[in-house]
Amino acid sequence: MLWSTVPCAFLGYYIFQYNFLEIAIQRSFGYTFAGVLLLLAYLLFVNSLKKFVQTTYGFPEVVVEEGLILALLGLAQPLKRWFDRSVNALFSLEVSKFESIASRLDDVSRSTVEMEKLLHYVEELLMKELDLKTAKIILSSQPGQEPGPSSAEGLELLSLSTGKEALGEIQVQSRSGKLSTEQQAALRFLVTQIVAAIENCRLTEGKIRLERELAEREKMATLGQMAATIAHNVKNPLSSIKTIVQLMQEDTEFARRHDRDLNLISSEIDRLSRNVTDLLKFSRPTVLTPANVDLAEILEQTVLLFRPETERRGVRLELELGSRPLTVRGSQEVFSEVFQNLIVNAWDVAPEKSRIGIQAETLSEGPATKVSVRIEDEGPGIPPRIRQQIFDPFFSTKPKGAGLGLAVVQRRIMDLGGEVDCVSPVANGRGTRFEVTLPFEDVRGVQEAPR
Repeated sequence: MLWSTVPCAFLGYYIFQYNFLEIAIQRSFGYTFAGVLLLLAYLLFVNSLKKFVQTTYGFPEVVVEEGLILALLGLAQPLKRWFDRSVNALFSLEVSKFESIASRLDDVSRSTVEMEKLLHYVEELLMKELDLKTAKIILSSQPGQEPGPSSAEGLELLSLSTGKEALGEIQVQSRSGKLSTEQQAALRFLVTQIVAAIENCRLTEGKIRLERELAEREKMATLGQMAATIAHNVKNPLSSIKTIVQLMQEDTEFARRHDRDLNLISSEIDRLSRNVTDLLKFSRPTVLTPANVDLAEILEQTVLLFRPETERRGVRLELELGSRPLTVRGSQEVFSEVFQNLIVNAWDVAPEKSRIGIQAETLSEGPATKVSVRIEDEGPGIPPRIRQQIFDPFFSTKPKGAGLGLAVVQRRIMDLGGEVDCVSPVANGRGTRFEVTLPFEDVRGVQEAPR
């Protein structure tokens, strides 16, 4: 009779431990089931022992039953203590395992500044510790945006969110095809820790980015002061030399003998004067005014200014405005200087019968809306080895360039709270695109729907 309980015990073990036949059983029910099996086994034992004692020794049935009940009462307390110790040990083992995973997640999130590395580590940790076949963390492309639905079969999804903000989701798959109760409980416990790790990594990324921006601004300020000093010390001697050359050119006989040399000196003085003027522009801080300007109007005026010369060289200058107005905080003078510099750079490298495209539109980036202006050429592109240096002051690939045009552009845009980025090549190994992004100022009370 006791042997008949063995198959039931094996079946219950595999259902409980390995989700056999995809029957999910809670841990508490498993303990109850085990207790019922033990009670049935004890009752069968008591019934068999009672018949054996009564048949062999002739004791009355009542005496035998009372004796066995007394024996059961004597064993109850030791069994209870053993059962409590076993349950507490198992519970402590599971809790310590989850706490260890949470502690490792916290340590990694504080020491990792790259989100990709953090997510890869968390996925590997989940698959190893929870015996999962697949674990994939997908973050929303923008804060508050839900990730797209997964098309893979057999995946179970867990949402990652902080209050009302959705961060993404975890896609998991068990080796048996369906998550067990322990795996579900562990994932529910670890979701909070994973969210905290992602938030810590984002804060660390933001802190490092802010430190880099502050260091860059400090470097630019130091270079600006140095440039102002150099420009001041050079401009005055250049003016004196220019005046002397003009006096020499007024002397007809002297000018006839040294005409070529005087013209060369004059042209070089003009070139140096332009470089000094660029230095002064770079050293001069951006004047921040509370005025709002429409970038669409500034771009139209700039295109009208450059179009005759570009058409003469066979280059098409095309302007596409996605929406109007494109209102930002700043001044018309500053933005005219920025866009003229970028168009001149594109113009210098654009081959004949090519196109310089200028696109401007509003973009939605989370809760904020920004204005994006992209200037793209079809030139040879920028080699990868110098792409990171193009915004450095005094770096230039032109034979007579001062290397301050793009540095001035970056400084002006950063002072206005925006960003400027470069993408090269654009297509087929050619082309360069500069993108200026600035905060959008809604002056109409109702913000225009961004594209």
